[in-house]
Amino acid sequence: METIKYTTLIDFVLQALKEIRQRLKNKYLSLSSLVDYFDYNMPYSDVVGLAKYLETRGWAKVVYMLGDVKVQITTSGILHIDEKGEGFIDEYYKFLYDLRQLGKEEKTKLYEGLINIDEKLINPKEKILNLIEHVSKKITEHEGGKTDYSKDLEIIKLELEKSIPDFRIIEEKLNRFNNLNYLFDDIQELKDYLSNGNGLYPQSMY
Repeated sequence: METIKYTTLIDFVLQALKEIRQRLKNKYLSLSSLVDYFDYNMPYSDVVGLAKYLETRGWAKVVYMLGDVKVQITTSGILHIDEKGEGFIDEYYKFLYDLRQLGKEEKTKLYEGLINIDEKLINPKEKILNLIEHVSKKITEHEGGKTDYSKDLEIIKLELEKSIPDFRIIEEKLNRFNNLNYLFDDIQELKDYLSNGNGLYPQSMY
């Protein structure tokens, strides 16, 4: 199935948020899960960028969390979607019917999928810990045995397992990996998951 345009994804996300808002007025949804719901391949850094765009336009309220972003549509977002008209709604449902291979009589299944979307979400902190494990294996393959880098990763992991991580320590340890070119993409992805959109989370946020 052909990937939708980025602008279409934004409108589809808002339509989904509108449907949730109409039934569950205080519900925030995981933006990562919504992007996956529309089968759109997007790195986490772009999910954060999308959240910031929705927030800047005033279309969504955004809560940045460790490893995820929660969103809820605003009145401005609802007005933006309402101006799209019936043709847009038809396009939205046709895309979802085709994506889920459902008939029109099964519309309730689409809504149920949205309601339960967060239940299928992997714990964001677990994603981060899995990525640390992946980085650790790469270091062992390239450096051999236990290294100072491996010890730094253990310290990062221990900090993240605390209820109040010290992100100054985490940032200091991550910066030690800057000279390892083979880990550049992985470390950057790890930093993205530990970011609130403006850098690593400060300790004061916890």
